[in-house]
Amino acid sequence: MIPILYDGSEKEFVSQGIGSLTDATSCKISEEINNTYELEMNYPMTGVHFSDIQVGRIILAQPAPRKETEPFSIYKISKPMNGIVTIYAEHISYRLSYIPVKPFSANTCIEALNGCVANSLETNPFTVWTDKELNIEFSFNLPQSFRTCLGGVEGSILDIFRGEYEFNRFTVKLYTNRGSLKDTAKIIYGKNLTSLKQDESIENTITGIVPYWKSTVTQTDDDAGTTESVEVIVTLPEYVLESEYTDKYPYRRTTVVDLSEYFETQPTEEELRIRAKQYMKDNLTGLPTVTLDVSFVDLARSEENKDFASEIVYLGDKVPVYFEKLGISTKAEITSVTYDVLADRYDSLTLGTVSSSLSKTISNISEAQDMVITQSKLETALILAQKVMAGGSGGYIVTKYFNGHPSEMYFGDSDNVDTMVNCIRINKNGIAFSNSGISGPYISAWTIDGKFNADFIQTGELDGGLIKANTIQVGQLSEEVQSDITTAKEEAEQANSSVNTIKSDVTNINNNINTLEQTTTDLQESVTSAQTSADSASDLAKQAQEQALESSQKAEEASELATATYNGLNDLEQVVQIDSQGVKVLESANSKNYSQIKSDGMHVFNGGEDVAQFGQQSKMNNLAVKDFLMFGAHRAEMLTVDGVQGTAFYWIGDVE
Repeated sequence: MIPILYDGSEKEFVSQGIGSLTDATSCKISEEINNTYELEMNYPMTGVHFSDIQVGRIILAQPAPRKETEPFSIYKISKPMNGIVTIYAEHISYRLSYIPVKPFSANTCIEALNGCVANSLETNPFTVWTDKELNIEFSFNLPQSFRTCLGGVEGSILDIFRGEYEFNRFTVKLYTNRGSLKDTAKIIYGKNLTSLKQDESIENTITGIVPYWKSTVTQTDDDAGTTESVEVIVTLPEYVLESEYTDKYPYRRTTVVDLSEYFETQPTEEELRIRAKQYMKDNLTGLPTVTLDVSFVDLARSEENKDFASEIVYLGDKVPVYFEKLGISTKAEITSVTYDVLADRYDSLTLGTVSSSLSKTISNISEAQDMVITQSKLETALILAQKVMAGGSGGYIVTKYFNGHPSEMYFGDSDNVDTMVNCIRINKNGIAFSNSGISGPYISAWTIDGKFNADFIQTGELDGGLIKANTIQVGQLSEEVQSDITTAKEEAEQANSSVNTIKSDVTNINNNINTLEQTTTDLQESVTSAQTSADSASDLAKQAQEQALESSQKAEEASELATATYNGLNDLEQVVQIDSQGVKVLESANSKNYSQIKSDGMHVFNGGEDVAQFGQQSKMNNLAVKDFLMFGAHRAEMLTVDGVQGTAFYWIGDVE
């Protein structure tokens, strides 16, 4: 499709707008689920409508095969390079970042989406839709942008209700799952489809687990009158449970898993085994995690993957991935695509894990936070905690019971403890926090005995004998320790300096990469142009060859005609004689039967005898009429009398 340029206020897109951008040398649209959705176009300064291309105007283009065209708002135009500029545009839905919404609350997903529209503080052309029917409380206390409400921060609609966004012109859609399962579109990994990242994933795949249950119980010795705490542990007799795919890998990778939280009382070995098998199933033990960046052109050229390349797939679709060297299959979701608008085909796609945030929103928020006056670490931590907790509405509370009484509670992002990711676990032994499911590892915990374990503590003051506030008071520390602290500070400063140097090097490398990419693009265009010229020359040569063959055939035909004509002239000399007596035409060479044209008319000779003359004095010997002949007032006709055939003459009257 040829992209079309519109004024920035356009909303209908039914006309040709300002005009078609027919001279675009490239136009690609990149979209990632719950993330970026942008267009990038290269356009020559000599191209039609170049002077009309301005920041704020809209480019309408097709983002995927057989999809409705989508509008992209121009936000940046690069400086010319070799007479070509690069145009950057973002989907029209990014304008939601500049539509503020006043505080409100809702109890369902559709109420939350509709509430954003109803409480917009600017004219809002957008509508909303969702297939999610969850009843969860949603609210916020401060005005914020519509797009921030959708996702990108704690407590947003995406954070609370989950799902996958799709932006169709001025409609915002939130799906439980945006795509569908495409069983016929299979990717064969292993021959010409490889990536270092995926190889690393395969090499780190867990193939088995060692499950166990443990608990501390109190045992009483009645005879001795004593009690003691004893740790009881349940394992499997075989210890290791292996995945059905274990033999597919060059060596085993087995981890130890604590399943104590799944049982209120001590389980039997069989109960532990059943729970462990379910754990392996839920966590896809033995299957490699899929993260693939795939060139669609490479897929189309691959015999193994041609079925996938010919199938129409869309962002959000799940497709089978077959690992040939392992002999196993799994499924992966298409999480991002790059579509070549001019060629009407995908340029590349990525299979992996869906992002849970709107990156542009996060970027805007980060820029705004850079303008805020720096606060103390304690104030920052308190404000951050307030934001996190304020966005906690909409989670789930799951209670486990023991003998009919509540014994343990889970606070998390799912109503099923087995699928929770961010969760808090509370029981009689304390409270623990995890961002990787109820099986941990737990990033911090506060047990009933007063012990607090955490990877990082951010606070105003730890009141003790050695450490206070933002400074370290050495006090009782030895001079050697003080020296170590000073050395550590100096090393930290050197490390910061090294980091800055590395950042500078990375910037230079990125600049070199950009230059190399531009050079590569120019080279590819030159190769394409040369190939086109070669194809054109080949076509002309073929046409010339065909014309030469046709001319040769015509020459042969002319030669044959000339030969026949010459031979005919030789034959003609034998039967046509021209002299002073007139023109004589013989029946055959040297024949005495001939006709001759003289000055007194035409004569017919038979055996050398003049038998007929046509002229002023006409005569004819032995006139025979086959049917009849009428001349003047007479009629001559063939007649048979007594078996003898002859010519009879009749007078039929004068003819006027």
